Amino acid sequence: MSILIPQEPRGTPNRWKTIAIILAVLVATQLLFTGVLLTEIISLRRDYSKQYLKLKNLQNQKEALLNKYITLNQTLNKWLESYEKLRKKVNLHSGTNDVKPLITPEDPGVSQLVLSLTGGWQRPGNTRELLDDAFILYNWVVENIEYRSDSPYPVLPPTPDGPLEFREDVWQFANETLQLSAGDCEDMAILLCSLILNYLDGVYPVECIIIEGSSEAHVAVQLYLGNGKIVILDPAGRYYTCDAFWQITAKDVETEVHEWLNYWAPILGSGVHVSAVFSDEIYVEFASTENYISWMLGRGVSS
Repeated sequence: MSILIPQEPRGTPNRWKTIAIILAVLVATQLLFTGVLLTEIISLRRDYSKQYLKLKNLQNQKEALLNKYITLNQTLNKWLESYEKLRKKVNLHSGTNDVKPLITPEDPGVSQLVLSLTGGWQRPGNTRELLDDAFILYNWVVENIEYRSDSPYPVLPPTPDGPLEFREDVWQFANETLQLSAGDCEDMAILLCSLILNYLDGVYPVECIIIEGSSEAHVAVQLYLGNGKIVILDPAGRYYTCDAFWQITAKDVETEVHEWLNYWAPILGSGVHVSAVFSDEIYVEFASTENYISWMLGRGVSS
């Protein structure tokens, strides 16, 4: 009896070899792909880190620049505030800003002068004493303050880079006029207004009154006694409200203001009219003299 030994099929070793080679190739490819992928990931991570550092640096620069901008802006605002304060102080003397601060009845020099000249209002409510003392103050200004025309005065613009202008006016404080013993019409009026306000201590309204014509403007003082009665005191013009015997008195607003305007018409030019009144508390502008008269007659002051 013979024994049969099974024989392997032809080509079997070659198949396993091929499979092994394929697996090896696959594994090698996988390893290669994994290596490339890891390299790319590492590279991307490195690039990301660089970009992150750049962004972080830019962010720090941005914050530093923002802080610098805030500091510079604060410095600029302080500088502009300082400029505006300087502008108000300078332009106050040009008459282009609010001129109410120029009236200073509480100034020590003003108070001392009023007391030395009048002794104060000894009989408050006595109109005759008031008018006589107001005339004393008026005469003192006329006799002791020399009329002096102004030289050109600078007017600062709203912004520092604006154009510088010049006006032919310098508006002085009362104490400046006292120290200089000189000034023009508005300086004399501001001083006299401050003196009478100090004397009256709020009993009657006293203001500077501005009139304008086609060629010039002028400033004096008005004292309103109520009931439509007014006294105009004009030291620069050597004019005051008086009766036929040259005694200071009060007259109807409409009558007296037109008489005063006629007095100035030959000098100020055509169309002379009241344009404004001001004191330490008010500044009122008028379109016409009639507008001014209506305003005056509507005031609630009684004698």
